Amino acid sequence: MYLEGEMEVFDKLKKSPQRPLVLIVGGTKVYDKIKAIRHLIKKTDYVLVGGAVANNFLKAKGIEIENSFLEEPFVDKAKKIKINPIEEAKKLMEEYPDKIVIPDDFIAADEIKEPKEKKNVDLTKGQKLPKGWVYLDIGSKTIEKFIKIIKKSKTVFWDGPMGKYEDVRFRNGTLKIAEAIAKNGKTTILAGGDTAALAGNFGLIFKYSHVSIAGGATLQYIADRKMPGIEALMDK
Repeated sequence: MYLEGEMEVFDKLKKSPQRPLVLIVGGTKVYDKIKAIRHLIKKTDYVLVGGAVANNFLKAKGIEIENSFLEEPFVDKAKKIKINPIEEAKKLMEEYPDKIVIPDDFIAADEIKEPKEKKNVDLTKGQKLPKGWVYLDIGSKTIEKFIKIIKKSKTVFWDGPMGKYEDVRFRNGTLKIAEAIAKNGKTTILAGGDTAALAGNFGLIFKYSHVSIAGGATLQYIADRKMPGIEALMDK
């Protein structure tokens, strides 16, 4: 029954979602998220990009990210082709400039593992990340911009935090986005283990329409990608 209930929710999202539909993508597993954006972009009205995923989009725009997490080009051994997540991000922004929304400002720190210093970096003012520093959260301007879009959306799909939410100093962006989605009152779907965990930590998990711990798989299913395991179960 649980599987049937999930499929009903996701099938409705695939076939007749209420618009505007906003996809919010954060966290890591960057190339998988970029692929999901590619597959879903035509169904969405906005794609809000945060977390480590945003770094590849910034790099694609020629913005220096210093030591921030970046998924570098790699070789897909199964397909025997070279994959460049930065180029893929650039293509998406060129093809869908009115849909892809990337951060305007960040909370930066002197390092990832044990940050001691932090500061605001506002890209709209031409500010740059200090040498060796990293982006660990979205800033207040970005939070405000994202929340405005979330408020007017009738379907929100969210997979991945906006920064290093485990550290309270870099939690604000993720928390504000989580709260805005919870207050949306329409169809709100969270996907992915990290996203579900943070919603639970914030005491918000029961304020969403649906929560799934399967992030990448859920994105693939909604994008009409074949899911052999699900197809086998549904045939029984």
